[in-house]
Amino acid sequence: MPLKSRADLKDPHTDDSWDKFYFPLKMWLYGGNVSSFLANGFKELWENKRMRDEFQKTIASGIDKVLITGHYVGGALATLVAHDIVADNRAENKDVTVITLGQMMVGDEEFAKAYEEQVQLSAGTRVDAIFTPI
Repeated sequence: MPLKSRADLKDPHTDDSWDKFYFPLKMWLYGGNVSSFLANGFKELWENKRMRDEFQKTIASGIDKVLITGHYVGGALATLVAHDIVADNRAENKDVTVITLGQMMVGDEEFAKAYEEQVQLSAGTRVDAIFTPI
């Protein structure tokens, strides 16, 4: 089940562009606050387009291992999806693997703590280039 997203920034390398893209933060259901852009993307893709329901059908069919991947914004959305899957008991933590490449920052410190408490034991991997802003 691919998660596709696209974000157009005039100049993604300026602080002003980044601030408009990333902020304000929104409260995340499972703890902390996340980028409003990411929260809205999560809601649109995972909830409104019923990808969560499709995921549940896939799990019900006997699939027991979950691999979630993404790059940059997709990696950030993959993080939110993984958090939702584990926190809402859709799959066991030990069965969820998250791999992101160049993932953008998702949320605040409270979000990071909540994520680590619930998803930390998964085989999560994050690969960043040397110059990727974290």
